[in-house]
Amino acid sequence: IIILKNNKGKEIHKLRYDFNWYRDSEKRKGGYTLELIDPESICLGFQNWTASRDSSGGTPGKKNSVYQTDYKPEVLKLKLVEIIDSLRITLTFNKSADSVKASVNSNYFLNNGVGNPINSKISGPDFNQVMLTFSEPLSKGYTYRITASNVSDCKNTIIPADFNSLEFTISRNISKNDILITEILFNPRAGGSDFVEILNKSDYPLDLKDLSIARMIKDSINSIQQLSKKQVFIEPGNYIALTPDPDNIKKEYTIKDTASIIKIDPFPIFNDDAGTAILISKGQKIDQLSYSDKMHFQLLKTREGVSLERSKLNRPNNDPGNLRSATSASGFATPGYKNSQYSDDPVFQENFKLASKTFSPDNDGYEDLLEMNYQFPGPGKIANVSIFNVHGVLIKKLLKNFILNNEGSFIWDGYNEQGQPAPGEAPAQVLHRGERLGHLAVGHEQDVERHPGVEVAQPSGLLDPGRLLHHPHLRELRAQLIQVAAAGHV
Repeated sequence: IIILKNNKGKEIHKLRYDFNWYRDSEKRKGGYTLELIDPESICLGFQNWTASRDSSGGTPGKKNSVYQTDYKPEVLKLKLVEIIDSLRITLTFNKSADSVKASVNSNYFLNNGVGNPINSKISGPDFNQVMLTFSEPLSKGYTYRITASNVSDCKNTIIPADFNSLEFTISRNISKNDILITEILFNPRAGGSDFVEILNKSDYPLDLKDLSIARMIKDSINSIQQLSKKQVFIEPGNYIALTPDPDNIKKEYTIKDTASIIKIDPFPIFNDDAGTAILISKGQKIDQLSYSDKMHFQLLKTREGVSLERSKLNRPNNDPGNLRSATSASGFATPGYKNSQYSDDPVFQENFKLASKTFSPDNDGYEDLLEMNYQFPGPGKIANVSIFNVHGVLIKKLLKNFILNNEGSFIWDGYNEQGQPAPGEAPAQVLHRGERLGHLAVGHEQDVERHPGVEVAQPSGLLDPGRLLHHPHLRELRAQLIQVAAAGHV
């Protein structure tokens, strides 16, 4: 700040300058003065200053090289609204405003039944910020519009109607599962960068300032990092990828909207083999994702640079098969937009239903996994799930004494007990249910002795309907049997 006083100590003029006034990155490095443009408009502040155009770098004792008496600066505009608390907001104009008019309460109006502020305080020496205080707290989750009328710049030019209002939102508190972790790249290519993708699953804009990302190691949360120091909203249904190096992510992968990639620095370090990412808001756990490189598609040539994507948003991340390798067609990651492995939950009435009657485990993003969905009116069900081929030979024991949620799914990736791709035969799947959920099996009529109590459901094109067996103890459960025709290479 430079202050000019007369011989009696009275302040005549005061200037608080900034390097940004140069408007020239080279001249601001040194050797050039800042010059006043219009001496008759000193109230215009930083808009009335710029770097000297003189070849010597300045004009000491002479008329300024940028002197203009007819200089027409930019009109007054409302530039920014910042929320201080439930009662106060700060307005920022693009240049200095008249301090008297900017301090009149009736010159400001807030919609949604709020009205005029009870106090308007402008801040010097730039006089481009006004703090407004209201009598009643503003409501969370509401979007407001503030209008500044009859406010002028120091030359008495009234702010135009096109630039005198702005909208802002009072964010709701972020609740559990309002924001989900939908994708993670934890093992980037050499020289690459991690990223964690999030999705606003709620119906409201949510403020990233209220959200932090961290990692969990042995039930201990550490490396907590706030996502934003200022108000930045993620709109309902929008995805955002968080990374320490947005430029690298934009270089390595297809990006649909650069605004969906946000830099977080420092960023939690996620191990290349396994770990847990967690979202926190005001001390509450919002969502977490535990990953392992063993979750990747087994036939990948390399796992470096391949993200794990959340397939079903309404299922927990730890549901078997809900985290899948991003498809090769997508470039092995989809930062900032819908996942390549995204799948809607089917609507069904039966206890069990296949998401599809076919599957081809080649990681092309289409029916890579055989998914068996279930739904019960209450908890307490236990499942043993096995896969047999059409000859009754065991292929894979999928689950053993697995406690079920009210709803969820079983996933088979097409691999046998030895971790090898199963032979290319179309399996039939059968439910065996006693007092609790029993085996999910496949087989022909002759397999009944090998698997007593099993009712065999016909896979399309494989069994004669006339040879379908009906076990007497399972007759009442016939509606719950799953009929599968799994084709393609399994």
